[in-house]
Amino acid sequence: MDVIDELVARSRDCKEVRRFHEFHRNHPEVLDFLVEEIRLRFKQGFTAFSYRRLWEFAGWKLEMEKGPGDTFLMNDQCAPFYARAIAILHPEIDGLAESSKKADAVLGTQIGAPTLETSEGPCVPGRWYSLRDWLAAHEATHFGPSSCSRTIEPNLQSLSPLPV
Repeated sequence: MDVIDELVARSRDCKEVRRFHEFHRNHPEVLDFLVEEIRLRFKQGFTAFSYRRLWEFAGWKLEMEKGPGDTFLMNDQCAPFYARAIAILHPEIDGLAESSKKADAVLGTQIGAPTLETSEGPCVPGRWYSLRDWLAAHEATHFGPSSCSRTIEPNLQSLSPLPV
């Protein structure tokens, strides 16, 4: 089970989420491509981006890589779910591009990463937190004390953060 499987498992069951999940399982390279392109954009000095433009560019580039003999269709309805998944996986990106209220409603997420408390104090921008930890902090922040309320340790054995 990867983090997208976990996110989908916690979401409302609806056609769009099932399509997003199926597409991700069939094309896991898309998530990596999107994150890499965001990183490249920030490395070039940009401070914001558009998921819509990124999604269309990804479709073009990935189709070109596969060639004319392989039909590669990217369902536009998946784009908002990728946007929210990326914001959860990389909280330093959250708020730097538009996001979908529908995706938040279906996934049970909220625009703006919650303030996380780690053993070292408040969340450090640029550090990566697992989906499990983000959801625990989200539930604690937005729904009050629960069994999920706890100090969260950062997961530093992951992708390097974007420059802030």
